[in-house]
Amino acid sequence: MRISAWTSSRRDGWIHLSARLQWEETERTETLWFEWPESNAAFVRPTADSALLLAYPLAMSYGERRLVVDGEVSPRLAEGARAVMAVIASAGPTLRAVRLELHEGFGDFESEAPSRAAGLCLSGGVDALSALQDRVHGLPRDHAARFRCGLFAFGFNTYDFVNGAPDPARLTAAEAYADRLDSLAAELGVTLTRVRTNYRTLHRSFDAWGMVANDSHLAAIGHLMRPRLRSLAIGSLGTGITAGTSQNPLLVAFHSTDDLDVHTAHPMRSRLEKLRVLLTWPEALAVLRVCFLIRTPGGGARNCGECEKCVRTVLQCIALGAADAAPVRAAFTVWPDTPEAIARLDVGSSFVRPYYEELEPLLRSRGRVDLATAISRGLVGGRR
Repeated sequence: MRISAWTSSRRDGWIHLSARLQWEETERTETLWFEWPESNAAFVRPTADSALLLAYPLAMSYGERRLVVDGEVSPRLAEGARAVMAVIASAGPTLRAVRLELHEGFGDFESEAPSRAAGLCLSGGVDALSALQDRVHGLPRDHAARFRCGLFAFGFNTYDFVNGAPDPARLTAAEAYADRLDSLAAELGVTLTRVRTNYRTLHRSFDAWGMVANDSHLAAIGHLMRPRLRSLAIGSLGTGITAGTSQNPLLVAFHSTDDLDVHTAHPMRSRLEKLRVLLTWPEALAVLRVCFLIRTPGGGARNCGECEKCVRTVLQCIALGAADAAPVRAAFTVWPDTPEAIARLDVGSSFVRPYYEELEPLLRSRGRVDLATAISRGLVGGRR
């Protein structure tokens, strides 16, 4: 596979970066793109580092033998990418590491201008809001560790694109939600930066994406914004050091260079503990969005209340004694506190099983024996 240098243009008030991907083991050529509102013009800088981060998972997934990147790549990042590929290949017998053919060098570093700040990927979920809460409450606004930039990306959801183009309804809903998130960020002195991309569409399926996804795509956005960012935090799933590669906190730091630190936030703090603390912050609950967004939200809704992640979050709120809290109730279109809602889910799958194993005794202690029993049945009959 070959990935070209970035091409920059301006379209309808947006900065548009694109790169050409040429497969070598199959007849295929694709264009990868990212775009930002023009107000971010001073903060966007195309880098070969970002191209490497975006291309190596694709090259692995499609069985490419080598990857050629146009431009100069950080030696630290090149070695990091090789390390991550080795881990992915060891976890997936159908995958193999790709030979990297790179021009490595240290290039020019960004200046330590006041514009460079600590940033985080701010999706509005539990992990992201927990990280935000940790770095804004109790820290002076000029503290170097305080987050001053949040990244909100459209295009990484499975359903964001239709026939190669952004789904208009989903794009409208995402922008409306970003407006809401922007209000919270502004109150905290955090600038919310919106990013759009077609990167997710280049992966063949959700399963293929999951085999190689390890947050390199989020780190790539950080490397495209190094004039603005000196570090980028990515919210951890909160399950500790687990098997597998999808969002493995041991791998994320390998996506750093000497000019940008990339790291996970709270890798050893459980999601239940994050939510427990988040429940003390009503302003964050007013924007909380955990939904898988399988269907397009309408009427300003943030969470469907029916998908696995919505059901899990509601059950966690019940287990924490927050079932009657108005901000929590308002976050969900449907309140799925029934055994039937649990029975529709595969709570015994390896990915979500730890969450439900933790919930079962807590719900029983809250007197919700019906929900605890439904979880127990699901754990027995589910896939490990």
